[in-house]
Parts: sequence; C-alpha cells; structure tokens
Amino acid sequence: MEIKRTMRTLTPEESARMKELAEKVEAERPLIDEKFRRMELAAEEATFSGQLRRAIHGIHQRGLSLPEFLAQTGMTWEALERFLLAESPLPSDAIERIAEVLNLELQVADATENRGD
Repeated sequence: MEIKRTMRTLTPEESARMKELAEKVEAERPLIDEKFRRMELAAEEATFSGQLRRAIHGIHQRGLSLPEFLAQTGMTWEALERFLLAESPLPSDAIERIAEVLNLELQVADATENRGD
C-alpha cells in the first residue's frame, strides 16, 4: 500500500492553533521533566518497591507496550504513575499481577533475618 502525501499551507486559524499547542507543550516540559526525574529517583531506591519500579521501567525490553501492560495487570495509568512517583504504594493483589505479567519470582525473606536474631 502506497501512502500519498499532500502538502498545503495552513490557514491562519490552523497556524494560530499550532502555535498555541506548541506553546502549551513547551510550558508543560518542565513538569514532565520533573516527573521523569522523580520516577528515576524512586526506581533507584534500595527497596522492594524500587526493584519493582525498575522491572516496570523495563517492560518495553520484555516486548510489552504500556497499554498492553496496563491491560494485562488491570491497572490504571493513574495508579501506576502514583506508584512510579513514590506517591502511593500498590496493593498486594496489584503486585502479584505485575509479578505474573513480568514473570517475576516473589520471595519472602525469613523474618528473623531482618531482625538480626
């Protein structure tokens, strides 16, 4: 199938709308950059949640798109984003679904190991 491209000059209204959208995107860039920075910091945590965040960040390497991952885990983008930003924990059933989708093995440490007994 061949794609046919046509070019035309934008109307003044279309040009104004394109400029408005470009300005809006540029204004949002610092907020988006800050979110990505916070997600990276949260993923660097030396915690179980940090490990899980790193695994989620690698979904594309596992051949999953974000919409596929969300559909398979039954999560919303909002819930996942809050977790990735370390704003909210995940319920255990969501953790189990993520582990299943990403084929992760969850292990429970012996409680005495953590207490120093």
